[in-house]
Amino acid sequence: MNAKRWKQIEELFAAALGISDEQQDYFLREKCGEDRELYDEVKSLLDEDKNMHSLLYESPVSPLFEFSSDAQYIGKNLGVYHIEKQIASGGMGAVFLASRNDGLYEQKVALKIIHSGLKSASFLQRFERERQILAGLNHPNIAYLLDGGISKEGTPYLVMEYVDGKPFDVFVREKKLRISERLRLFMKVCEAVIYAHNHLVIHRDLKPGNIFVTEEGQVKLLDFGIAKVLSAEDNTPEMHTMIEGGVIPFTPEYASPEQIEGKNISTVSDVYSLGVLLYELLCGQRPYQFKTKTLLEMQQVLQNTVAQKPSIAIKKATENSEDAHSWLLPITPARILKGDLDNICLKMLKKEPELRYHSVELVKMDIERYLAGLPVSAANDNFTYRVSKFIGRHKLAVGLTASFITALTVVSIFYTLQLQQETKRAQQEAKKTGQVAEFLKSLFETASPEGSRGKIFTAVDLLEAGAKNVENSLFEQPDVQAEMFAIIGDVNRRIGRYAEAETMENKSLERNLTFFGARSEAVARNYFNLGNLYYDLGQYERSENNLMEALNLRNFVRTEADFFYSDVLAGLADVEYQNRDYIRSDSLFAAAQAILERSANSESVRGAAIFNARAAIARRLGKFDQASKLYQKTLALRKSLLGSDHADVAHTLNHIGRLYYMQGKFSDAEAYAREGLALREKIFGENHQETGASLSNLANILKSSGRLKEAEKYYRRSFNAFMKVVGENHQYAGSLSYNLGMTLYELGRLKDAEDKLRLAIRINDKQLSPEHAIHVNSRIALGRLLTDENQTDEAYTLLQYAYKLSRENNGEQHKTTALAASEMGHCLLKMGNFDLAENRLTAAIAILKKENAEEQNLQRSLKYLRQLYKITGNLAQLRALD
Repeated sequence: MNAKRWKQIEELFAAALGISDEQQDYFLREKCGEDRELYDEVKSLLDEDKNMHSLLYESPVSPLFEFSSDAQYIGKNLGVYHIEKQIASGGMGAVFLASRNDGLYEQKVALKIIHSGLKSASFLQRFERERQILAGLNHPNIAYLLDGGISKEGTPYLVMEYVDGKPFDVFVREKKLRISERLRLFMKVCEAVIYAHNHLVIHRDLKPGNIFVTEEGQVKLLDFGIAKVLSAEDNTPEMHTMIEGGVIPFTPEYASPEQIEGKNISTVSDVYSLGVLLYELLCGQRPYQFKTKTLLEMQQVLQNTVAQKPSIAIKKATENSEDAHSWLLPITPARILKGDLDNICLKMLKKEPELRYHSVELVKMDIERYLAGLPVSAANDNFTYRVSKFIGRHKLAVGLTASFITALTVVSIFYTLQLQQETKRAQQEAKKTGQVAEFLKSLFETASPEGSRGKIFTAVDLLEAGAKNVENSLFEQPDVQAEMFAIIGDVNRRIGRYAEAETMENKSLERNLTFFGARSEAVARNYFNLGNLYYDLGQYERSENNLMEALNLRNFVRTEADFFYSDVLAGLADVEYQNRDYIRSDSLFAAAQAILERSANSESVRGAAIFNARAAIARRLGKFDQASKLYQKTLALRKSLLGSDHADVAHTLNHIGRLYYMQGKFSDAEAYAREGLALREKIFGENHQETGASLSNLANILKSSGRLKEAEKYYRRSFNAFMKVVGENHQYAGSLSYNLGMTLYELGRLKDAEDKLRLAIRINDKQLSPEHAIHVNSRIALGRLLTDENQTDEAYTLLQYAYKLSRENNGEQHKTTALAASEMGHCLLKMGNFDLAENRLTAAIAILKKENAEEQNLQRSLKYLRQLYKITGNLAQLRALD
């Protein structure tokens, strides 16, 4: 078989791998036309692949490849693994059961080896992508990667966790799980997908065959072969081009409409696929069938057909025994699915991505609420619905009542009680509002000339006096006391008194929990305030935890409920932005914006904040034109609503300066940055986080303009502001210490630079996740500095760690990994290890050139190599560099 013919077979086979069994034959006949031999050759591969559940657990292969090469691995060693037997094999590769043989410990693994005939760039790229994705995922519900590499024969392989289990649908069928058991199992799948999304990975092929369950009931998500890593390059035309060409690299029945149409995807595409899986779990069939349909017909089915409610689908299936699936036993009554489960499922299956759940977390949360008998967000939130949930949670009490009165009377009494409670609540709120107003009046009278007896009261004095008075005079009115603590806490937060703010907010929460109970509006607002506080402190995990608590309680919020929901989603979006999950952040902001639009409030102060945030995301993703339009819209809106001297206007000015800075327009950037800084100094003074952020922004611009001494001045002011307000307990303090250290390094003040870089590493190690890029950059910088000072032993240790970390997070061929290798080469040069130094430097330079690295980094690496050739007398190589 010639190479051209094999390439044709390979491409068709690769395309067909992701297509459902029903689609494959139609696809091949369409592509092969009259070439029957080509059809037979590809079909023979696919016929052996019918029972494939994932790329890890594959079925026997076609004899076309004559895979005696697979059998030759059995009984041999690959690295520290002894290959025992072949588990499965398919068109792409063979999977073996292997065990560790180095004596350190016993371990069974699944060893996946790509077929020797499939070493084209596309297959190797897919294989390598799966390896990189799995290397970054570590979750109990995801089959994890142990090792990987290339054999002596040049064959790529993966060493993975061996999952002794069954496909999801097989497990459910054999165990005959009840509806609650299926839902709990489904939530485990959600947890795995949530973790993947939090690590910027979209699975893109979620289906029963890619989810295994062990005998103990542990779920394992498999097959990341077509997964997508979210990044600034997400809008690449790869998937669209493949689909336009007739290639469907996923299972259509489980794919979202945007996948089938070849449009851009996001995490909500996985929400849709999970919706299909849940639908199948509930009623034993998928919402849409695509048997022998063309791509166009599949798109038309999705556009023109509405999925039946699961309760209706199962009713029809059970009426027609031929359609009923055996794995639905015991049969799920349609009445159980009717209502909440119908609504949850259909919301996940919305054709418009923006109308689905905005994250898998929200799906899981609704299922948890369903199982607990609580209202779910997917349902119509009306009185009748809430009464039904109340009755569901209090069956015994309602049952006893029903023995004496009719259901109508129950509802009437419940409604009357609710009206009475609402009236009472309104009266209590009015009374509390009056008490709060009276207390505030007395507080300000204390600060008046008459009340203060000539003493000058500052804002801080007023807050401290207020806190003391609240503690002493309102102890018999805990609801009013809690409200005042929350108000004083929020004011403290806004002026940067974070410790005092936390104390006040926690006191408010404690009293509200006692007075109103855990499920109340007051407690929801406490959690929201704490989420904002911890966000300001850079404690993003604590911020997210509190915001999620607020989100869970949103159904108990009655006052401006839509605004509260929008604010909480925007808060969670801010956290995801700081976690660098820009796609998820934008999705949450879009959801918050949609809520405001429904109530005609998109052009409000809240709406302006969301416009500004989405502009920042567009800037981060390199969409500068889009960012510029959004920023200008935000600036005009904020000036119109708030006036030109408001803090929010300064916030947008600072952001516009960042945009111009990223575009290299330093003059425009400086103008906006200085305007924003002047406004923040006027509003907040010097020692405030907002002022510190503006100072840092201006310093970055000046440094990039080559004005190092000016940059140092502003970095110091920014660093001092943050240290006075939050000390070392904020990631910005670490970033500023790093930036100041690098500036001092470039100014030749090595001792001061060393101190600041060491401080940066100490702060960042404490405040940031291990994946953050600054861990690598700060160690490269300090290692380089110590090499210059001939402290080579410590330098090499730092650089080795930086190299290892970058290789794990970014890959071998990344320019940051190459930069670490280059500095290792320089250090080795100073240590006299010339051979290894040359290897490191030449490899690093090749990557830096290939990856279009910053010119200064490339030139510095070339300088190191020239020094090496001069020392070793290798004049020929030296001339070649010039």
